[in-house]
Amino acid sequence: MTTLSASPVGNYYLYSFDGKLLQTYNVYGVLLKDYIYMGDRLIAEYDHVGSRFLYYTSDQINSTRVVTDSAGTVVYSAAHDPYGGIQQTWVNTFDPTPKFSGKERDAESQLDYFGARYYDRSQYRFISVDPENNPVGCAAQPQLWHLFGYCRNNPLAFIDPDGAASFALNRLTFLADSNSAVLKGNYGRSDVPDQVLDIKITMDQTGKFSIDVKATGWVVLANPRDNIWARLDTLLSNYTENRVLLHEHRHLTYIEKYVLKKLEKLELTLNSDKVSPELHKKIWGWIDEAKAETRAAMDSVWGLVMWSETILYLSGKGI
Repeated sequence: MTTLSASPVGNYYLYSFDGKLLQTYNVYGVLLKDYIYMGDRLIAEYDHVGSRFLYYTSDQINSTRVVTDSAGTVVYSAAHDPYGGIQQTWVNTFDPTPKFSGKERDAESQLDYFGARYYDRSQYRFISVDPENNPVGCAAQPQLWHLFGYCRNNPLAFIDPDGAASFALNRLTFLADSNSAVLKGNYGRSDVPDQVLDIKITMDQTGKFSIDVKATGWVVLANPRDNIWARLDTLLSNYTENRVLLHEHRHLTYIEKYVLKKLEKLELTLNSDKVSPELHKKIWGWIDEAKAETRAAMDSVWGLVMWSETILYLSGKGI
């Protein structure tokens, strides 16, 4: 007869073929949680232990911002910095498993699991080397030589959804009057205008092709001296130039992520480094699809986040 000196701890995670977290089990095989998605975005989980649904609101890179229960009560609300650290926590009566970039955080090591490798937010880097590093691309992008780096050490301009690849828009920011033809009474606006794409296809020593696409995106923000920032509805909603600017950059990040998923699938079919006009047309089609989707997707998330944070802001002011 064998006696265990301590009970085993930890959880097992079940993933879909494309890396989505589907279920959590404990070490005894008991189902703890089911995760529910709409497309690529986590929208809810069912907690089998507490017999309840919990609803997720995420930011532009899928980091968990707000979690509510079935009654609409906020049980978790926090914001992350670009490297994954917690900037501020408003409510923490619930501890979600998906946190920074929508990745589950290991309770013992406090590392975030990105699929291809683990990320240490306290060190701003992954704990293992990039499994898909391309030496040819390193000549043009010196940050790629840093095999442990996160988003080429520039997470404001790049995203890294699985720890294996990055994609970016060259972002430009302008100021204009809110009544200008560009803004038309809005606080800000973002777009990726039609232009010539910078497309590079390279082959590594193993014969694997990789594609790198760059485009330019721009953000227009109402001038800081514009009267729109002094309006009563603006002040009550706690709108600021920085928050609107961040929201518009989230639109661009949504486009980046959408196109990146398409490029990752395209990469599997590449057998030449030739860049054809048809390839340009196909990628622009994906960018146009992303531009159409991001307004509905991101503006609905913006509304939920702003409403939740406005309530918390007014509560903190004693209103």
